[in-house]
Amino acid sequence: MNRKIAGIGVVLTACAIFYSSSQPYVKQDMRSEISTVFEQIPQCVTKSLEWISFSYAGKMVSIEALGVGGFIEFFIRKFAHIGAFFLLAFFLYCFLINGIEKRWKGRIYSFFLSALYAASDEWHQGITGGRTPLIQDVGIDLFGSLLGIVVGILWMKKWKKIASYSTD
Repeated sequence: MNRKIAGIGVVLTACAIFYSSSQPYVKQDMRSEISTVFEQIPQCVTKSLEWISFSYAGKMVSIEALGVGGFIEFFIRKFAHIGAFFLLAFFLYCFLINGIEKRWKGRIYSFFLSALYAASDEWHQGITGGRTPLIQDVGIDLFGSLLGIVVGILWMKKWKKIASYSTD
């Protein structure tokens, strides 16, 4: 991947994460819309999810505790964390690997910078009205970052193979 494109990806992803964290929860609340959609789905679908129940950051996550809208929204939000930090780490890795001779440094720097941004993102949420910073979310962000770096490694290996075929 071109270093400029990767750099633009880093900046755009970081800005999107910052913007999302700067919005109070009431502006992002999707529970009523999700509940409306799930009213159209046969009850056997929601019934099949009722067995799922676990604690996250000291609160119960289940249909009984959160309602259908809150339950589905919980997973949408956590997958958004994974996806955002996947992109951030992927672009960071692609950006850094082009300027570093030793690839392992690019992996470590990408992960460290992603972790730093994840922690600062949760701190930012702590000073935003109606948002709660959670160390558990940093863990989810780091999982997304690891996935992004692994895909970045695979991407660069594939890219090198393609480039070597075209020069032969």
